[in-house]
Amino acid sequence: MQDRLRLIERRDVDELIILDVSSLAPRFDAVSELCDNLFCPVTIGGGVKNVSDIARLLRSGADKVAVNRMARERPDLVAEASRKFGAQAITVGVDHRDGDCVLRCTDVERLGAGEILLTCVERDGMMCGYDLDLIRRVTSAVSIPVIAAGGCGS
Repeated sequence: MQDRLRLIERRDVDELIILDVSSLAPRFDAVSELCDNLFCPVTIGGGVKNVSDIARLLRSGADKVAVNRMARERPDLVAEASRKFGAQAITVGVDHRDGDCVLRCTDVERLGAGEILLTCVERDGMMCGYDLDLIRRVTSAVSIPVIAAGGCGS
């Protein structure tokens, strides 16, 4: 763990987002261990089901919590978490695969998300470049920060 943390520090990482997409529940102990040794803001996501999970992740050292599937299934989770912890602590992942992605982004902003993690799923891992048109459309439609993911190649 210490070697990985030194690598992060050497690369001047100013913020870290960790999404445990295989997790059925947050790994609170691992989050606590990681965050105790990092000196940059950390967003944690994966397996978050309710406000209690968000509270526990924040107490474990996360600066922000990312929700995706649960934000789609229970939009009230975003609103409740935003009211309780502040919008700055809530990141909502929006996957661009189908449907109206721009509308989805404006909806999560209205619900209280502090930022959006916008992933172009078809480009994820392909290193073919970001979907700049999609990013422009979303950033023009919302006033909160948008983090682009999926497609980075250089």
